[in-house]
Amino acid sequence: MTEKDNCRRATFHTTCLRRIIIKSSLRRRWRWLDPVLRMDPSAHARTTLTWTPEGGTKRGPKNNMEENGGIDWERATRLAQDRAIWRDFVEALCATGHYGIE
Repeated sequence: MTEKDNCRRATFHTTCLRRIIIKSSLRRRWRWLDPVLRMDPSAHARTTLTWTPEGGTKRGPKNNMEENGGIDWERATRLAQDRAIWRDFVEALCATGHYGIE
Protein backbone atom coordinates (compact mmCIF):
# COMPACT_ATOMS: atom_id res chain seq x y z
CA MET A 1 0.00 0.00 0.00
CA THR A 2 1.16 3.46 -0.76
CA GLU A 3 1.23 6.35 1.68
CA LYS A 4 -1.79 7.86 -0.07
CA ASP A 5 -3.75 4.61 0.38
CA ASN A 6 -2.83 4.51 4.07
CA CYS A 7 -4.01 8.09 4.47
CA ARG A 8 -7.34 7.31 2.77
CA ARG A 9 -7.83 4.21 4.93
CA ALA A 10 -7.09 6.17 8.11
CA THR A 11 -9.51 8.91 7.08
CA PHE A 12 -12.20 6.34 6.34
CA HIS A 13 -11.75 4.64 9.70
CA THR A 14 -11.79 7.95 11.56
CA THR A 15 -14.98 9.03 9.83
CA CYS A 16 -16.75 5.73 10.54
CA LEU A 17 -15.59 5.68 14.14
CA ARG A 18 -16.78 9.26 14.65
CA ARG A 19 -20.25 8.35 13.34
CA ILE A 20 -20.48 5.32 15.59
CA ILE A 21 -19.44 7.29 18.68
CA ILE A 22 -21.82 10.18 17.99
CA LYS A 23 -24.71 7.84 17.30
CA SER A 24 -24.16 5.83 20.46
CA SER A 25 -23.81 8.95 22.63
CA LEU A 26 -27.04 10.40 21.21
CA ARG A 27 -28.85 7.14 21.82
CA ARG A 28 -27.55 7.08 25.41
CA ARG A 29 -28.67 10.68 25.97
CA TRP A 30 -32.18 10.01 24.68
CA ARG A 31 -32.46 6.82 26.74
CA TRP A 32 -31.41 8.72 29.88
CA LEU A 33 -34.31 11.06 29.31
CA ASP A 34 -36.88 8.24 29.58
CA PRO A 35 -36.75 7.65 33.36
CA VAL A 36 -36.40 11.37 34.03
CA LEU A 37 -39.59 12.16 32.12
CA ARG A 38 -41.45 9.49 34.09
CA MET A 39 -40.41 11.03 37.43
CA ASP A 40 -42.69 13.09 39.61
CA PRO A 41 -42.87 16.68 38.25
CA SER A 42 -41.48 17.99 41.55
CA ALA A 43 -38.33 15.82 41.35
CA HIS A 44 -35.13 17.82 40.97
CA ALA A 45 -33.98 15.99 37.84
CA ARG A 46 -37.32 16.63 36.16
CA THR A 47 -37.38 20.27 37.24
CA THR A 48 -33.96 20.97 35.75
CA LEU A 49 -35.15 19.97 32.28
CA THR A 50 -37.51 22.92 31.98
CA TRP A 51 -35.90 25.35 34.42
CA THR A 52 -34.80 28.71 33.05
CA PRO A 53 -32.69 31.14 35.09
CA GLU A 54 -34.05 34.54 35.93
CA GLY A 55 -32.44 37.55 34.29
CA GLY A 56 -29.08 37.54 32.57
CA THR A 57 -28.34 37.33 28.90
CA LYS A 58 -28.70 34.21 26.85
CA ARG A 59 -25.49 33.13 25.21
CA GLY A 60 -24.63 30.30 22.94
CA PRO A 61 -26.89 28.07 20.91
CA LYS A 62 -30.22 26.87 22.20
CA ASN A 63 -30.17 23.29 23.33
CA ASN A 64 -33.79 22.30 23.48
CA MET A 65 -35.64 19.22 22.37
CA GLU A 66 -37.44 20.93 19.51
CA GLU A 67 -34.14 21.63 17.79
CA ASN A 68 -32.50 18.34 18.71
CA GLY A 69 -35.25 15.87 18.00
CA GLY A 70 -38.19 17.73 16.55
CA ILE A 71 -40.36 16.85 19.54
CA ASP A 72 -41.90 19.01 22.25
CA TRP A 73 -41.86 18.31 25.99
CA GLU A 74 -45.52 17.28 26.21
CA ARG A 75 -45.20 14.69 23.46
CA ALA A 76 -41.94 13.39 24.92
CA THR A 77 -43.59 13.00 28.32
CA ARG A 78 -46.49 11.07 26.78
CA LEU A 79 -44.13 8.80 24.85
CA ALA A 80 -41.96 8.16 27.91
CA GLN A 81 -44.91 6.78 29.89
CA ASP A 82 -44.67 3.56 27.86
CA ARG A 83 -41.12 2.22 27.82
CA ALA A 84 -41.55 0.13 24.68
CA ILE A 85 -42.89 3.06 22.68
CA TRP A 86 -40.07 5.31 23.96
CA ARG A 87 -37.44 2.70 23.05
CA ASP A 88 -38.88 2.41 19.53
CA PHE A 89 -38.94 6.21 19.22
CA VAL A 90 -35.28 6.52 20.23
CA GLU A 91 -34.20 3.76 17.86
CA ALA A 92 -36.14 5.34 14.99
CA LEU A 93 -34.74 8.78 15.75
CA CYS A 94 -31.16 7.53 15.77
CA ALA A 95 -31.63 5.25 12.75
CA THR A 96 -33.13 7.82 10.39
CA GLY A 97 -30.04 9.99 10.28
CA HIS A 98 -32.01 12.85 11.84
CA TYR A 99 -28.78 14.25 13.26
CA GLY A 100 -26.91 14.05 9.99
CA ILE A 101 -25.50 10.65 10.86
CA GLU A 102 -26.25 7.84 8.46
